[in-house]
Amino acid sequence: MPAQLAVKRSAVGIAPVCLLVLAVGCTGERERPPSADPCPTWQDDLAPAIDAACASCHGAEEPAAGYDLSSYEGAIAPDARGRPRAAVGDETSPILRAADPERAEPPHDDVADPGLFSELEAWVMRCELSYVDSRIHEPGIMNPRDDDFHGALLRDLGWDFGECAACHGADFEGGVSEASCTSCHAEGPTDCETCHGDLEDSAPHAAHLGGGAIARPLDCQACHPTPDDYRDPGHIFGEDGEVLDEPAAIEFGALARHTPPGYDRDGPPRYDRDTQTCTNVYCHGGAFDDPAASQTAPTWTDAPDQAACGTCHGDPPADHASEACGHCHPTMPRDGTRVLDVNLHVTGEVAIHGDGDCADCHGTGEFGAPPPDLAGRTSTDFVTVGAHRAHLQTGISAPLRCEACHVVPDELHSPGHIDTPPPAEVFPPGHESLAHAGGAEPSWDRDTATCSDVYCHGGGDLGGDGAPGVNREPRWTAVGEGEAACGGCHGVPPVDDDHEPDFGLTDCHTCHGDTVDQFGNIIVTGPPGARESAHIDGELDAD
Repeated sequence: MPAQLAVKRSAVGIAPVCLLVLAVGCTGERERPPSADPCPTWQDDLAPAIDAACASCHGAEEPAAGYDLSSYEGAIAPDARGRPRAAVGDETSPILRAADPERAEPPHDDVADPGLFSELEAWVMRCELSYVDSRIHEPGIMNPRDDDFHGALLRDLGWDFGECAACHGADFEGGVSEASCTSCHAEGPTDCETCHGDLEDSAPHAAHLGGGAIARPLDCQACHPTPDDYRDPGHIFGEDGEVLDEPAAIEFGALARHTPPGYDRDGPPRYDRDTQTCTNVYCHGGAFDDPAASQTAPTWTDAPDQAACGTCHGDPPADHASEACGHCHPTMPRDGTRVLDVNLHVTGEVAIHGDGDCADCHGTGEFGAPPPDLAGRTSTDFVTVGAHRAHLQTGISAPLRCEACHVVPDELHSPGHIDTPPPAEVFPPGHESLAHAGGAEPSWDRDTATCSDVYCHGGGDLGGDGAPGVNREPRWTAVGEGEAACGGCHGVPPVDDDHEPDFGLTDCHTCHGDTVDQFGNIIVTGPPGARESAHIDGELDAD
């Protein structure tokens, strides 16, 4: 026996472990044939030996190759490909290859020890990965892959925890066995985590319970009825107290059943166990009826990309033209489709910047017009910004409204709003507004960023004014350059049959007293948000 194994079992003792006494009483002993070659156990032999030989590389903190040999669970755990590193009766088990001086490869060839290998070989090949030398339990009591695993035995006993409590105490803290279940199961063997905790690490449950890049973690109640106590009927026992031999019940919660305002799902959420698919589930877009969505009926066992952007709703949705989600939704950046805040996504409510009014997407301030534009830009050199604010904060008239140039939707999803791509339509066919007053036929040239024949800029009936300096094709992006100064829309005075050529601004009030005061100032009255003026209102004010 190598030096690291020369440890008297009586000196090591048996530390508290998760042992469950199931089929026999506490004082009973398992009959076993006499053996001249007793089995090494993890608790008494291999744990101290492996700690001495391997802990420097395979300790609990950042173990090499992810193989943690500081615990029994880690020693028998599967590798990244799902193969157990120690399997009963398997001479090719990785733990044996690494310890065998004849098979070990670098870096294990320098540390492989014949004595350690001999003990490990007996432990794997002959002794069923025995955890502890117990008079009561079989060697596989701690091995989840063994038929004698304590969880499997408890299941076979109809989940009668009284059998366990007889030896481990009513509180499972050790009892007469002095082996505490809570050393492994901190909240006790009847806690949800004891049986279901590993679901958080296994796909596809992990994709729901662990959250991810697009949504916060979901609770079990999202898909299952959750008992208050493990003994509640419908959990593992039926109404008659008999153990249920049925798979977990699927009963969708409020989020999965949610139907957003304005939508009408085909039916209630449903799980088909034969095809393992969910349908009509809000969380996967089943309530939106979006033809642009690629996977609204995901298969439970398929890859996690079934919840990628574009699967639950289109990217963009069929009734959205813009791909810039972040323009309206605070969950997304303006320049991409990643989710910024998973706590605002898949909640049952559509997150919109601000309160969901026009200003949340189309600008800031009292009137909610650019700047900024939908891309967040503020310079008036951009046609998407231009003179928006100059029209809404004009000093020569009451503020002009968006409907003077655009069709303003009644709501977010009104036809022609977000279901059509930018740019916004200007003076669209069939739309009548202030810009059309006086017989004007306004038009907009985006390439040159100019308007023409707009009432507000001297179009229509005012078009006969031959005064020099009149600018009937103002440049939208020439903000602050006098495009709408006095004399730009009509002459001062206009050159026509109704005005004397020597009239000045102080003469205007003699005929247009509701529009201009005696000093030649445009009259604008009313508080902010309710400003009024007879100037540029579509009607001629003349005494």
